[in-house]
Amino acid sequence: MIGKYAIKYCEVSYVEVEGPVSLPDKIRKIVVNYRDGIPNKGQVAKELNISLRTLAKGLESENTSYRKVVDNLRKDIAISYLQKTYWSVDDVADMLGYGSGANFGRAFKQWTGQTPSRFRNEAQASKPICNSDSLETGVV
Repeated sequence: MIGKYAIKYCEVSYVEVEGPVSLPDKIRKIVVNYRDGIPNKGQVAKELNISLRTLAKGLESENTSYRKVVDNLRKDIAISYLQKTYWSVDDVADMLGYGSGANFGRAFKQWTGQTPSRFRNEAQASKPICNSDSLETGVV
């Protein structure tokens, strides 16, 4: 589980470096920092010191919704985990708050058109292969 927190730290650092500008960016930062799973709209509104109505209107003015923001964040994190780690699909599903690997698989396929396993296999197949020269020079 320490790895989960290390990655979360990196994601938070990235958001902090980029600097939250829009309401969806602020929501992403809150969700990434939240300790107990994914917060609901009420918890996010409380963190932002705004009402639920103001949260909804602000998101509507940016042509999005709380669900879309959270789903996009989950998608981005899922893609990153599948590309950069060897965690099982079930572990990734669990870390993203899905009740089962099957539910995560359906959501991932809707986002990308591929199953998580196929996506990972294709991502790994496209990685450059190290040769003996790259080992000596450090250049791949």
